[in-house]
Amino acid sequence: MEIKNGIVLGSSQYKDFDAITTILFEDRISSVLIKNAFNPNCINHIFINKLIFANLEIYQGKTNGLKLKTGKIINSFSSLRSDFDDLSILNFISELLLKCVFIDEYKEVYNLTLSILNGLSNHKDRIKSISYFLIKITKILGINLNLNTCVICGLKNNKFNLLSFKEGGVVCNNHYNQNENFLLLDSQELTALRKIYDLDDFTSFKELDTAFLFQYFLGLCEMIENNFSITLNSKNLIKYTHSRLT
Repeated sequence: MEIKNGIVLGSSQYKDFDAITTILFEDRISSVLIKNAFNPNCINHIFINKLIFANLEIYQGKTNGLKLKTGKIINSFSSLRSDFDDLSILNFISELLLKCVFIDEYKEVYNLTLSILNGLSNHKDRIKSISYFLIKITKILGINLNLNTCVICGLKNNKFNLLSFKEGGVVCNNHYNQNENFLLLDSQELTALRKIYDLDDFTSFKELDTAFLFQYFLGLCEMIENNFSITLNSKNLIKYTHSRLT
């Protein structure tokens, strides 16, 4: 028997009303069987909801696999569940963590996820929050951008203004291709990104405006999808909600 805190990433129905629930703990991601959880009258029904933070009592079943005995909600982040824009962010975080493969960085991912959820609950900027989260996740996954030399020819330059997510870094003007999507960078944005990726220094992150970060967010989604051969469907919800607000 174990009692530990965890973040619910998602659930799928099993048999009639049982749930197979994926939970992020500090030391691992595990699938846990929750008996009768899809029955609305079940005391454990609440634990099938995405991104519930709870104290859980789990045990090894007689057959292979973990089972939930009982649990206690620590934070349901209820303020994020009544607004479509916030729900789109929750869906993205859940989908991303379910589809990416982490090796041994669970505690870092766990703490980062809690930090972002608490920040969003305190009305922090949605796009800045999810962009910060995604930059951190890509760094944890080992997906980095080359921001110091042209990724095609190796040219060194302090004044790059083209970023290619397809190529994985900055591109000099000699390799501009009008058929490819580039993110335009100014000197302030390039300096801020270099601090983030080269020095792990996020102090200049707040200087990046929301419009730039939204395009950067979409570019990082593309990199993750290409690296893991996945599709992040929920990013389209964020695109839709963002378009309504701009």
